[in-house]
Amino acid sequence: MEFKAFSQPRPKLLVASHERSGTHFLINALGAGFGYDATNWIDFELNLGRLSHSALINPYDPLTIRAFLRRLDGVSITNPIKTHHPVDFFVGPIADAMAEWQILYIVRNPLDVLASFRVYLRSVGFPVLPPTDDNAVFLAAPPRGHLLRYQMDQKPSMLARWCDHARGWTEAAARAPRILVLRYEDLDQDYTATLARIGRAIGVAPTAAAKRPGKLDNVIGLPREHYGDTAFAYPPAAVETVWSVAGGLLTGLGYRRDGDQILPRTGVPAPAAAAPPTRARPASPTDRARDLRDRGRDAAARGAYQEARRLLDQSLQLDRRPAGVHVDLARVLEAIGETAAAVSRCRAALARQPDHDGALDALAACLDGWRSARATDAWRDAADELARLAVRRADRRLDAGRPADAAADYRRVVALRPGDAVAAYNFGYALLRADRAGEAAAPLRRAAVLAPQLAEAWISLAEVAVRADPPLPAVDAAARAVHLAPTNPHARLALGAALKSGGHDAAAVAAWRASLVLAPAGAQGWYNLGVTLADLARPRDAVAAYERALDLAPDNPDTRLNLGYELLRLGDYRRGWALHEARLGDELAQVHPELPLWSGAPGPGTLLLYGEQGHGDVLQFARYAPLAAARGWRVVVECPEALVRLLETGAAGVAAAYPFGRLGEPADCWRPMMSLPHLFETTLDDIPGTAPYLRAPATAVSGGFRVGLVWAGEPRPELRAHHAVDQRRSVPLAAFAPLIEVPGVSWVSLQYGPASAQLRQVPFGARIVDPMGDVRDFADTAALVAGLDLVITVDTAVAHLAGGLGTPVWVLSRWNGCWRWLGDRDDTPWYPKMRLFHQPRPGAWADVIEAVRAALRPLSGTPPPTPPQGGHPP
Repeated sequence: MEFKAFSQPRPKLLVASHERSGTHFLINALGAGFGYDATNWIDFELNLGRLSHSALINPYDPLTIRAFLRRLDGVSITNPIKTHHPVDFFVGPIADAMAEWQILYIVRNPLDVLASFRVYLRSVGFPVLPPTDDNAVFLAAPPRGHLLRYQMDQKPSMLARWCDHARGWTEAAARAPRILVLRYEDLDQDYTATLARIGRAIGVAPTAAAKRPGKLDNVIGLPREHYGDTAFAYPPAAVETVWSVAGGLLTGLGYRRDGDQILPRTGVPAPAAAAPPTRARPASPTDRARDLRDRGRDAAARGAYQEARRLLDQSLQLDRRPAGVHVDLARVLEAIGETAAAVSRCRAALARQPDHDGALDALAACLDGWRSARATDAWRDAADELARLAVRRADRRLDAGRPADAAADYRRVVALRPGDAVAAYNFGYALLRADRAGEAAAPLRRAAVLAPQLAEAWISLAEVAVRADPPLPAVDAAARAVHLAPTNPHARLALGAALKSGGHDAAAVAAWRASLVLAPAGAQGWYNLGVTLADLARPRDAVAAYERALDLAPDNPDTRLNLGYELLRLGDYRRGWALHEARLGDELAQVHPELPLWSGAPGPGTLLLYGEQGHGDVLQFARYAPLAAARGWRVVVECPEALVRLLETGAAGVAAAYPFGRLGEPADCWRPMMSLPHLFETTLDDIPGTAPYLRAPATAVSGGFRVGLVWAGEPRPELRAHHAVDQRRSVPLAAFAPLIEVPGVSWVSLQYGPASAQLRQVPFGARIVDPMGDVRDFADTAALVAGLDLVITVDTAVAHLAGGLGTPVWVLSRWNGCWRWLGDRDDTPWYPKMRLFHQPRPGAWADVIEAVRAALRPLSGTPPPTPPQGGHPP
């Protein structure tokens, strides 16, 4: 994106903020102060395809973050959101993949958040949450209680959860210079000073003429009187939790008045009427210790550290057992600069509870700041203890499926033990498991240097190379691992992955099989074997491998999905469609969590069909809309914007179509579109929607026999797997020279995207009419296709478009073609007027084009070439 006020692009900015008027105010301020064109900001909840120089993302929405990660090079999206605290992804994978971006995080006063949330609930008819731990009444209240279930179940209160978010971001900003935390109030109270802060962060001075844009409303919050009857309508225990989490945080964020005054103990609901007087029982030492601990924690939250020290010391004199009190005192001592004493308290806590996370983190913080004691025995002893306990906690975290947390512990161990090869390996391995392969390379190489015989380091280095984008040569590292550990099945798996990434599929099969000899119950080996056999166009063998993998790991969705694809390729639609439902993972299943999933039952009502995956998939399965409409439903479709006009005006059974994220009417239920064949129990004998089921007004194309041509798909390099398939299915336009030479044909380009530039790079480009400059979307392309006699295309969405319109279409299919084309058949029951031309071997496009040329000559009125008479053939 270029910025109109400047000749050079501005620094790249990512604003992480909940969508509110204050966010738009900030964006407009960036435009007024620094030249960012507010009309061009990309909201990833609405438009996920154009990451450029500025972006807005809701950092609390897992679906948005998944979509965001999918568009960043080198960032895996396998289970990216484990918790409601995704800040780690902005200081980890996202920050790594966006190294040149400045991140602005916008925080609201947590009290305002809670008050507005409660007032909102009352405004839509919810009862005020009663002072009880039972949320059932609240969640059952109409009309949308289920939408808030995940919020109310996570913490005792929304305020505590919001405080956790804000605290995580402020801590991250202290570690990462590229993160700047702003408050909405900063812009409102001192606009000029806040612009200067932003300018220092991005390295650009604000313009002298920057004026405050518009009005900042709906962000400062509600009058304080709301807090009494809304913010604290929670059980007493919940308010206690809020107090312990929020007091110090509010002060640290600059909300000193709120931290000191708005969260008093009087916020707890008043006790019931006093019971008849009884003889008071003296408080036990344990009770007195607990009271002193609570008062000490409150003092520390207020920053009254000397008072906190005195109270916590007194608590420990009464009861030295609770490890948490030692940790509290250690943090206070560290804050006032008595680090040696703080280390002693941390070690006392760990002696009582070796797995105490707070004690371990506090000890790490103390050692980081205890620079004056680095050469002392006391420091070294504490460091050894920290390293030992950090390894133990890292191992637990890794076993529990928390590799990012494990990596943080292993990183600390490496810093404490720089010559330890195992520590370096563990650090790199945890980063690999956390989908941070780029970071893993350095510690793994360090481990291999320190311990050249460590086979595991070479295995992981091979994995790093395979996962690079583009993949790097990995065979040498994997072969080294096999040499060092010939009986290690993981070494064989690494060799197989290295060979496959280098395009040596047949050799990869041998490596997979060798791994399975060593570990016949290895589900991953069987799965890898199935993938490679499928790529070698051996679907029956692939099915056998996938079925064995599924026996060993029945819940693996990737295995189920890939097995489904191979069964569909073989025509076993009954089993194939059922397994195809495995694609409904967390991301797709939660696209519309507010709506029930359609079961196929009759209407009336509005049924939303969600156009998942690519344009071609939507066009192929739009044929099911009339079947759903026949069951009494008003059918609407949510799909890529380029398909909206065509589906709304030219698809049978579709009442309305909307772009992704902009559904314009309420729906009663929904279903992903590619689930419809399973829902309607489609077999090869009853595929619905005999073409044409799409319609478009024909655009006149002059000439003789009119043929449309598409030679390339959409590259999408940000999606590695998709890009690899596109490279196999696309053909350089120059390879079509034999076709263009066929006389009597009027050629029309239907090519869209960067590949259309090839028209200017081939000598015969002038012989191909190119009307695509006037094409806005698929409705315009459909009008062109409807006016043609034939379409010749590689396997792209245009093949489905022509097939759905009933226009004859010839598809040039790669050697291991798409599952929907049923192996080596040259016809398909999906489109009666489609003919398939398959590669006889990988890369053999010349053979395919020659077959197409031979089939085209009779249609164009050109007689076949005359065989030579006598002598030897030329």
